[in-house]
Amino acid sequence: MERKQYALKEMTLDEAGSFRAVFATLGVVDHHGDIIMPGSIEQGAKVRVSAYNHASWGGALPVGKGDIAEVGNELVATGKFFLDTSNGAETYKTIKNLGDLGEWSFGFDIIEKDYQQDEATGREYRRLKKLKVYEVSPVLLGAGVGTRTTDIKALEAKAAIPSHSTATSKDSWDGSRAEKHLKLDQDYAYYRKAFAWMNEDADPSKKSSHKFIHHEVAADGSIGAANVKACQTGIGILNGGRGGTKIPPADRKGVYDHLARHIKDAGLEPPELKSYDEGTSITYADHAGWVYGDVIDFVQRSRGIALVNAEKGKPAVSEQNREMLTGIACELKAAGEALEELLGECEAKSEELDTELAALFSAVETNELMRSVR
Repeated sequence: MERKQYALKEMTLDEAGSFRAVFATLGVVDHHGDIIMPGSIEQGAKVRVSAYNHASWGGALPVGKGDIAEVGNELVATGKFFLDTSNGAETYKTIKNLGDLGEWSFGFDIIEKDYQQDEATGREYRRLKKLKVYEVSPVLLGAGVGTRTTDIKALEAKAAIPSHSTATSKDSWDGSRAEKHLKLDQDYAYYRKAFAWMNEDADPSKKSSHKFIHHEVAADGSIGAANVKACQTGIGILNGGRGGTKIPPADRKGVYDHLARHIKDAGLEPPELKSYDEGTSITYADHAGWVYGDVIDFVQRSRGIALVNAEKGKPAVSEQNREMLTGIACELKAAGEALEELLGECEAKSEELDTELAALFSAVETNELMRSVR
């Protein structure tokens, strides 16, 4: 397998993360002493985009994909980086930041070749007449002459972040802890992996500009699987739970599609997106679900704060918070007793009804028996 390196050409593209690179000029002698002939590649052939400096040959995951074509006297690769993978996103950012220093290489097998001698110099050149191209790769230094400005389509921030498929988790969810673990002052490509919505009028490099976090985040800030419970909770909020959401109504469907896709990827059916306006009544079942979720989330958040305080050598719960939590605990205990009393009354009513129904059925059976005796 051989490789050749040429410079990136100027381009104008529409899709975020996409690129177009000229990786060969036909009919001229390159710095390796070869001449690539017209018609040497398969038009539209699919290729991988290797990790930097052909690292995918050594086992690194590819960072994108594309196709190749002969355009005029050039061989052109057009493709897209995998922005939903860390390697793809990092390579995209590197190539864009390199600008006119960006260069490319390609890996191929020679299927057909011959040789041509320069009469003036007596030098023999290899003419590559048919090639099998396997991959293109961004590289540190190529053999191309006249490097052109790199132009990769920018990753545009969108309010409702487009849906994507990732690993999923059905573990318990602590949104506050996940958001706390996120790194500060990162770019949109980082935060879009954790959230489902971004405020278009705010700074995309601030995590406070984003809402509907639903991915688990490790202590080092690395973003992991989409949490199913977080996605279900997010849809509940879109439907009016916990006071609803203040994102623009036009963004609700996009956020829903994002969260619903993760739920489907987990093999579950997502709740429907309901038409919800502030002040609209909610169902009793939905109300119960949101109350339950709020209580669980609050307890988890309280435990998280206590853990952080303990790690810093502070009291797990401050005096002010202790007073507040004591009041909440008393109210929850009283609420629990009231609900248990209500359930007890329901059970008593049920037993009374069962007794009445049994007597009624007995009377009916006796009546039927007397009829049959007659």
